[in-house]
Amino acid sequence: MTDRLGDAAAERAAGVAASFQMMNRMLDAVGAPVRTKPHLVDVAVEMGFDPADLTR
Repeated sequence: MTDRLGDAAAERAAGVAASFQMMNRMLDAVGAPVRTKPHLVDVAVEMGFDPADLTR
């Protein structure tokens, strides 16, 4: 990535990816409901999860 984008852009991309990972963990920790949000159910199905198996 650094060869193509340069060091600064690669660093920013890594920061963005880390932020998304952090937000997902925070939402999971606070118990964000998945089954009650249709758009999240669609994402879960796309990722291979069965919404009936989700605890929230």
